[in-house]
Amino acid sequence: MAEKKSSWDLAKGEQLRLKQEALLEEAAILFNHKGYSATSLEDIAERLNITKTAIYHYVKNKSDLLYQCYLRAMDATEECYEKADASGANGLEKIVHYLRLDADWISVRFSFRTLS
Repeated sequence: MAEKKSSWDLAKGEQLRLKQEALLEEAAILFNHKGYSATSLEDIAERLNITKTAIYHYVKNKSDLLYQCYLRAMDATEECYEKADASGANGLEKIVHYLRLDADWISVRFSFRTLS
């Protein structure tokens, strides 16, 4: 029998997701601004007002963090593609729809997309 989650557990899960998203966003910003090699985990931790050790709760190391940023950008690309494909439009209209969705995503989350 499946155990029912309490609202507290769900809130903790949402907090974890939001913290991970903030980490990926800040890492992407710094990687794009300073470059991967010039960005340290200490730099990212400082910008987030957390310890470097806290970062290891979310990723194994700096290269894993970069990979997670890349995956986030690719997930967004796939989401845009799937929405455009499901639109029921013809081929050209799907391309235009995809480009609009992608441009909207880029304008909101530019730091991730420049990693891809």
